[in-house]
Amino acid sequence: IVSSLALALLFGCVPDHRDFNMPDAAVYFTDNAENKGVQEAVMYDVQSEVEVPVYVYCGGLVEGSATVTAEVAEEYIDYYNEAKYTELHALPQDCYTLVNTSAELSDRSAAFSLKFDVAKIVEYSKQEGVDIADCVVSLGLVSEDIQIASVKDNSLGYYLIRPDLREATARVSATEMTPDGKMTVSVSLPFDNVFDFTYDIEFGMT
Repeated sequence: IVSSLALALLFGCVPDHRDFNMPDAAVYFTDNAENKGVQEAVMYDVQSEVEVPVYVYCGGLVEGSATVTAEVAEEYIDYYNEAKYTELHALPQDCYTLVNTSAELSDRSAAFSLKFDVAKIVEYSKQEGVDIADCVVSLGLVSEDIQIASVKDNSLGYYLIRPDLREATARVSATEMTPDGKMTVSVSLPFDNVFDFTYDIEFGMT
């Protein structure tokens, strides 16, 4: 009885991903469209580009060794729209770049990178009839060495991400009064600043 209990506890702690129907090694996007929906890439209208990492994991009882490839898979958008009752559209391919298309699994993991051209996205968002919130990039996993994970016939090997385009605004983050009566005002931006800029501050008297 003790041996059976110990064995059950052992296998109960192993992340074998059987909930994904994966006793064998299989790869999937960590933030896959099936379970995680559409991801968002936050970007501000004054930035030039935004790079987003895309992660892949190899599940299963046995660790697999393989080369995996990510490629644009716009045909999946139609399937997703029908399954989820959405009306998503493909973001034009000149608005982004898939930086590295192939990667080797290492410790069950691999990573790709998407680089968004913010200026082109801003320009595209101004076109008549375009709602940038409905535009997505769709990626699909491909490998000749290992299977792509699936659950209930819906692949976990697809990834969707939309640009979350925001207007850049500066805010006062701190103020400090010096002993000589001067005030130091610190201003912050919601992203890593690469600009030199001047600004005016209005003081209200209460």
